[in-house]
Amino acid sequence: MAQKFNPPYGSGGKTVTKPMAKSPQQQMGAAVQEPDGDEQDGSAVAAEHGPANMVAIEHEHEVGVHHVHSMHPDGHEHHSDHASAEEAHEHGKKLAGVGAQEHAEPAGDEAEEPWGKE
Repeated sequence: MAQKFNPPYGSGGKTVTKPMAKSPQQQMGAAVQEPDGDEQDGSAVAAEHGPANMVAIEHEHEVGVHHVHSMHPDGHEHHSDHASAEEAHEHGKKLAGVGAQEHAEPAGDEAEEPWGKE
């Protein structure tokens, strides 16, 4: 035997519909978005908020957009779009605080590997 649907009490027999709740990503998305005109250099963001704890790069080659998203120790989230993959990766390195000591060579004996000595 099938059950009969009972409308909620106080609805007058009408079905009650509520708007769908926003997902957590949609709720946070409005608070996280930065103004489009505020294109900052990655090293400036790292200097202001600390080197990024997490950097994610998303490539959409068909559309020609490369999106960089970083999270910093003080809770700041940075988003930026780039025209090429190389630009996006360079921006991500700067956000993480990498690049300044990238080409530094150790001097003298430090250049040799410790296991190569006898």
